[in-house]
Amino acid sequence: MSIDKQALNTIDSSYDYTDVIVELSTQKKFIASFFSYKSIEQLKLHHQKTGEYLSGKYFQANNMVLVENCSKENVITIIRELIEEGEFNQIFQEL
Repeated sequence: MSIDKQALNTIDSSYDYTDVIVELSTQKKFIASFFSYKSIEQLKLHHQKTGEYLSGKYFQANNMVLVENCSKENVITIIRELIEEGEFNQIFQEL
C-alpha cells in the first residue's frame, strides 16, 4: 500500500470529524467524538439530501465535542484543557 504524502499534507482538518481515544497512565481508555464546526454544516447538507436526521433538522452524537478543527495539535490542546479544568470525565466516556 502506498500513501500519497502530498495528499496527506492537503487534508483540511477544519472539515473533519473523528473519534478520539485517550489512554491515561492508569491504563484506562476513554472516548469522545470530535466534530469541526464545518463538518457539522456538511453533515447537515448531506442529511438534507439523504433524509437522515429528519432531513438535517437535527444531529446527535454521544460524547460530542465541537472544535475549530480536528488537527492532532488542536485535539491535544483541547484534551489538556479539559483535564486541567476538570471537565474531561464529563465529556469522555470510559471504554
